Amino acid sequence: MSHNFVKQSDGSKVCSCCGDKRGTDAARDCPNPVAQLQGELMAKVQQISQDVQRIRKGQSKDLLRQLNPWQKMSQTSAGRVKDLRSKYAKRVPPCCVISGHNQERDLTLAHILPHSTDANIQHKVGMSNKLNNFRNVMWLCSALESAFDRQQLSLEPVDPLSRTRFKVRIWEPEILTIPLYDGAARTISSIVDAVIDFSLFSDKIIPYRRCLSYHTLMCYLTHLD
Repeated sequence: MSHNFVKQSDGSKVCSCCGDKRGTDAARDCPNPVAQLQGELMAKVQQISQDVQRIRKGQSKDLLRQLNPWQKMSQTSAGRVKDLRSKYAKRVPPCCVISGHNQERDLTLAHILPHSTDANIQHKVGMSNKLNNFRNVMWLCSALESAFDRQQLSLEPVDPLSRTRFKVRIWEPEILTIPLYDGAARTISSIVDAVIDFSLFSDKIIPYRRCLSYHTLMCYLTHLD
């Protein structure tokens, strides 16, 4: 990978990844590509943070709609991908990740980032052309999937360092009396404060933390008022 030169206060340029100065080793590739990828990721995070601050300050009324793909959803996305449900079921037996209910007829294969996510947002969260990846879907009871898509509940990390443990966050208490699925005796109130441990999943199937975190961030911004 090429160097990532950053201008210094004295006017010189130094690679932020490996420390090489422009002109000394500019002809060869940067020897520290991992650091460069980390730097690129941090730049994306900083851009999202700047967007969030603009929304919180009321500086851009349209920005939230641009950043929030769930506000542009017209239908559930899982049904748009032929065979995705059956392929996923072969790897992950049908079972709601929140409630533990395991009757497939009552479950929906829910996308985390929906198909309405535009290319710019996909790029910002490192999900370009990955919306149908197994790590961007999960089994949910039908009512929980609907509440998730409507940003009435979210799954957020139990702590800043947790990669696999998430807790349920309810954003609209009005949903608590809704049955988990048609005919269910249990309601959404039964999963309040539930903790989900995705460490039981294969590493290749654990839902992307960055997707769940982005969904939680958009829920927060949607409910600021």
